[in-house]
Amino acid sequence: MLALLGTMLVLVLTYRLEQTVALAKMYAPVVTIAVAAVGTVIRSVKWLRGRRKARLSSTTDPH
Repeated sequence: MLALLGTMLVLVLTYRLEQTVALAKMYAPVVTIAVAAVGTVIRSVKWLRGRRKARLSSTTDPH
């Protein structure tokens, strides 16, 4: 997140504000979808690990 803010600050300082806003409008949908997809994958992996841990802890060792 900090890297994104730094990148936007560099763009604002380097280019005109209109160009920066146009770039932000162009890339915002892509970034939003990517963040949602990555978040879903991370939550799914976390859920699966929790389920596996619960399943393994509920089984008894026959030895």
